[in-house]
Amino acid sequence: MLRKTVSGIMLTLLLIGMLTLAFNIQPVKSDWTWTETIYIRADGSVDPDTAPISSVDNVTYTLTDNIVGDVPEGSTAIVVERHNIVLDGAGRKVQGGGVGTGILLPDRSNITIKNVNVIVFRCGINLSGSSNSSISGNNITNNNGCGIGLYYSSNN
Repeated sequence: MLRKTVSGIMLTLLLIGMLTLAFNIQPVKSDWTWTETIYIRADGSVDPDTAPISSVDNVTYTLTDNIVGDVPEGSTAIVVERHNIVLDGAGRKVQGGGVGTGILLPDRSNITIKNVNVIVFRCGINLSGSSNSSISGNNITNNNGCGIGLYYSSNN
């Protein structure tokens, strides 16, 4: 009788183990929906503070989620107002709806933008009056005006 009970328990545990492997359920992760311009402010803060950009040292800023939304004409998804930083996309995307700008560097210097996918804007990344910046390892596609705009900029 004890042998049947032990065998039944073992069979039950085996079946439960197989079912947990068969049904590897993972939580659904949604993209962060763009509703307003995200700023990396001159003081190092990110505004709004709910934006999916983190930094532990106010030098390297990393995207923690995709940023997706219809950026209105004349608007920008991310504006960098701080000099001497790295914006690391960590392979994530910033995606618009065919107008506006993905990432804007207005009169900035020593900015590195890397590992970000900038998709479907009028201009993907716009360096306006910026200098000594680097854009590398990015995927900038389906932007209907310019992929990278260099306006009044030098040494980039």
